[in-house]
Amino acid sequence: MFPFATASPENDRCVTPANDVPMSGQRMLTIYAITEDGVPLLTDYCDPEVSMNLVMIQLEDGYAGRYFLISPTYPFGSILNTYAGMEGQPRSLLEFVYNGNIVNEHDTFFSLQMDYGARVKVMCKTETRK
Repeated sequence: MFPFATASPENDRCVTPANDVPMSGQRMLTIYAITEDGVPLLTDYCDPEVSMNLVMIQLEDGYAGRYFLISPTYPFGSILNTYAGMEGQPRSLLEFVYNGNIVNEHDTFFSLQMDYGARVKVMCKTETRK
């Protein structure tokens, strides 16, 4: 199981509770990171040890999103495995869609020439195959 797989109301909002507001007064995003060696962890955007050499994408399931920091060369098939584990969803029924195209298992941030912060939709295969 992943260290951040348990859901809580705070995590589902993508923003930490008000009592976690940093001294600057800005709220910190809840970020799900997958390090270059494939280790998933929960962090915040200001953690330089985690964010170095990683890029941000937003995974959207139609109405909500989760922010991810990933290695630019990490395959989306592995990212989808992590997402399915977090959400308790069957991996075989999910796929990513970016700019209207289904993302292949071996595609990466670099191979798709994504922009930093790109939005990737999480879809059920039955929805995309119609």
